[in-house]
Amino acid sequence: MSTTKLDREELHLSLGTLQIHHEKLTQQIAQVQENYDDVTDKLHKMNKARHDLETKLTDEIERNRSLNDIIRLKEESLTKRQ
Repeated sequence: MSTTKLDREELHLSLGTLQIHHEKLTQQIAQVQENYDDVTDKLHKMNKARHDLETKLTDEIERNRSLNDIIRLKEESLTKRQ
C-alpha cells in the first residue's frame, strides 16, 4: 500500500514539474513569437525604405543623364558657333 502511495506522490510531483516546464515553454514560445513579429515588421519597414531609396536613386540617375545630354548638346552647339 505504501508503495502505491509513494508512486502516486512521485507521479503527482512529476506532473507538477511537467506543468511548470510546460508553462515556462509556453511563455518562451509567446515571447519568441512576439520577437519574431517585431523583427518581421521592422524588416518590412526597412525593405520599403530601401525600395523607396532605390526608386529615388534611379530617378536621380535618370535626371542626371538628361542634364548631361542637355549639357553635351549645348557644348556641341557652342563648339559649332566658334
